Amino acid sequence: MIINLKKTVVMSLGTSSPPRILINGSPLNVVDKFSYLGSIVNSSNNLDDEINQRIRKALTNFGQLSSWVWKNHHLAIKLKIKVYTACILSVLLYSRETWCTYCRQENRLIAFHFRCLRSILGVSWRDHVPNSTILHLTGSYDLTTIIRQRRLRCLGHVHHMEDGRLPKDILYSEFYNAPCRTGRPKLRYKDVIKRDIAGFHISPQSWETLAADRNRWCASLSFGYSLSATSHAEKMEKRRAHR
Repeated sequence: MIINLKKTVVMSLGTSSPPRILINGSPLNVVDKFSYLGSIVNSSNNLDDEINQRIRKALTNFGQLSSWVWKNHHLAIKLKIKVYTACILSVLLYSRETWCTYCRQENRLIAFHFRCLRSILGVSWRDHVPNSTILHLTGSYDLTTIIRQRRLRCLGHVHHMEDGRLPKDILYSEFYNAPCRTGRPKLRYKDVIKRDIAGFHISPQSWETLAADRNRWCASLSFGYSLSATSHAEKMEKRRAHR
C-alpha cells in the first residue's frame, strides 16, 4: 500500500490526548475535522461545519448563474426553478439522507432556500411578501418536506437490502449495555426517521410492511409529501396571523 503523507490525517474520538502515529519516521497531522467524499467529518459529530460548507458552495453556484439565468428576463420562472433545483438544491442537500438535523440547522437551510427563491422572483423583504406566497409563485415546496422525503426514500432503499449489508446492520443495530451520560442525549438517526415518518402521516408500526412493497412505499411517500407540504403551509399562515 502506498500512502500519501500529505493527504493522510488522523482524527481521534473519545481520547484524552491526541495519538501520535509515525509512518517512515514522519508524524501524521492530528485534526478535529477533515473532508471525505465532499462531506465534512469532525470529531464532535456536529453538522454545523457540513451545513456551512453546503451553503457556501450553493451560494457560489447561485452567484455564478445570476446574470445568465436568474436575471435573464427571457426565461420563464418555471424554467428558472428547474435550473435552481438541479444546480443549487442538489449542492445544498448533498448527502442529506444521512443528516441528523436539529431545528436551528434546518432553519438555516430554509432561510437560504427562501433567499434564493426571492432573488429569482426579484422580490425583496421590503415588499412584505410572505413565504407561503413565494412558494406558490415558484411552485416549489418547503425545504423541510423535501429533506424528509429524500431521507425516507433512502430508508426504503436500506430496508430492501439483504441482511448482512453494512448500512442495514447499522440501521437496526443497538449498543448492548451502553452507558448513558447525564443530560439530554444527542439526536440519533432513528429519532430523525421517527420524526419524518410522523410528519408524512405514516404509522411507525407499519412502515416496514409498507417499505417491503416498493409501489406502496412510493405511494405513501407521495401522499405524505403533499400532506406535509399542506401542513407546513398552514403553520406558516397561522404564525403570520398570530404575529
